[in-house]
Amino acid sequence: MKNTIKIAALLLAIAVGYGCSENPTSTPEQKIGKLSGYKMPNYENVFDEYKYTDLAGIIQLKKENDDAYHLYYDNGLYDTVDAKYESKSMKALFYNDNYEAYDVDIFKMNSKEFAQVKMGYFEGKNDELDYSYGNDNKLTVQSVDNFSISDLSVKLSDEANITNLKRNDAISQADKFVLNWTGGTADSKAEIEIFYNNMWDPVIDNDTLGYGISWELENSGSVDLKPFLHQLGYFGTYDIKLTIYEPHKINTDSGAEVLLVGESSHKISFVLTN
Repeated sequence: MKNTIKIAALLLAIAVGYGCSENPTSTPEQKIGKLSGYKMPNYENVFDEYKYTDLAGIIQLKKENDDAYHLYYDNGLYDTVDAKYESKSMKALFYNDNYEAYDVDIFKMNSKEFAQVKMGYFEGKNDELDYSYGNDNKLTVQSVDNFSISDLSVKLSDEANITNLKRNDAISQADKFVLNWTGGTADSKAEIEIFYNNMWDPVIDNDTLGYGISWELENSGSVDLKPFLHQLGYFGTYDIKLTIYEPHKINTDSGAEVLLVGESSHKISFVLTN
């Protein structure tokens, strides 16, 4: 994967998604998007070696640990919620070579069986899910006359965890700061996003350059933030988010391949100083 750096505009949109087009099914990712109602992530942008044309399905197992300040508006004033959040979600889509959804009879993760939201597409969140990182998870998929995966064990490694930064720690733009983390495997990819915490702050209303930045890198466990922090145009509170993408290629009984990705993230608010 090529390392990339993106300077954000006023509303930093780093989330993976699909844009509109006059022809909504012209590319593989748009065809996949249409099958799922444009809810599936685009892992072709993350892994060079995994292409939609080679797959019969995509499964996303996502976990987010949020240790950032959350703003709310009350009687003309902005304030922050000092709380930590944890969330989980699952999305899965199965399709054939012509990008037609498979009718899937059984989709089961560990003890939980899910019903199709629409043909070939499944989703769940939080208490509906019992998969875990650092442990084996059992997967069963049955699509009559197409393929099956029977009680397959998939072990997700430890989730993303930033180890040397706590909420409200200060980082000087002038000094070297090496961010350290754990989680994922040698095959995993990582993404780091840094963006201004308060998008309503008047300081960013007229000049949005330097409001946020993101880049992709190998899951090396550390990176020097100094070159990237110098591209931010304001001092104050920022959120840093580490996301680790852990791929697992699954072979079905018919020879078709399904890509399962454990996607874990850790977000923390810090103060950027001069």
